[in-house]
Amino acid sequence: EKVAICKDFLYKSCPAGVNCDLSHEPSYERVPACTHFLRGNCTKTACLYPHVNVSFDAPVCRPFATLGFCSKGVSCGDRHVFECPDYANAGHCANIKKGKCPLPHIDRAGTLRKAA
Repeated sequence: EKVAICKDFLYKSCPAGVNCDLSHEPSYERVPACTHFLRGNCTKTACLYPHVNVSFDAPVCRPFATLGFCSKGVSCGDRHVFECPDYANAGHCANIKKGKCPLPHIDRAGTLRKAA
């Protein structure tokens, strides 16, 4: 089922519980990749987040970021993270000035990749 994961569930704090409209069933298609693993330093033995071999500099997966689901799962070559794909991939977001982008805009070490 193509339903996004409940972000509150990931933090073990969903107030809706069984009545939540979002998924409480983790899968590779709907749980973000372990950012610590992408950087090469995840120390958790039972990490909830998938340890996938995708470059930390890979583009942000647009379907995952915007819909919370990517049908490619672990075979996707892009990063499954909750951040704006336009800002992460091209360095700008048309919706940021309008205050309408629901996703975080994250600067990586003060630099942004140039658009391909």
